[in-house]
Amino acid sequence: NPWQHVQPERAPSRAESVKYYDREDLASLIAQAERDLAEAEEDLAKAKREGARVEWCEERLRSCRRLLPLIYLGSQGGLRIAESSAVCWGDLDFRATKKYPHGRLEVREGKGRKARTVGMTAELAEVLKWYRRYARADEPILAVKPRRLEDQLRRLAARAGVQHHGTHGLRHSCGVFMAEEEPNLAVTRDHLGHSSTATTEVYATVLGARY
Repeated sequence: NPWQHVQPERAPSRAESVKYYDREDLASLIAQAERDLAEAEEDLAKAKREGARVEWCEERLRSCRRLLPLIYLGSQGGLRIAESSAVCWGDLDFRATKKYPHGRLEVREGKGRKARTVGMTAELAEVLKWYRRYARADEPILAVKPRRLEDQLRRLAARAGVQHHGTHGLRHSCGVFMAEEEPNLAVTRDHLGHSSTATTEVYATVLGARY
């Protein structure tokens, strides 16, 4: 048998199948997004002075501004890309309550057409309040299709020198970080909109494999 010495490939474990951005990766993505934003603002100011490429620079600036809320909605809100692209300003409530000290976000139609309420972190609320100054109130927050958001994150990761794990990697980051900080998996399950803690358990498995 000529194939007797060929070893079958080992199937990846559940932990290995979860591709996410660690805290260092996210810090690099955010820092690069902020650098790109500053550069886009400078380029637009220059274009206006010179009277050339103004529309192109305005569009570039809008794209750069969109990246920070995209990163935070995924990595702290735990939203799927379809959920992030569908969220509207009317779905946000920045009022502090005992249950939601930094406000809340309503996912009207998540996976399986299920709705859920997501408590915002202080950082997510701050970024969304900042972004609201530049966005149109009558449009979804990110106002572009998921495929374009995926492409924007891929190019940002390349500029930041970070391995690209897609927009879903941001959601996985949220799951891993919550499992690390919150021992009650039901809290993470509800935040991510999982139907069962059996799905959420994968993040605890990731932590076990990491340590």
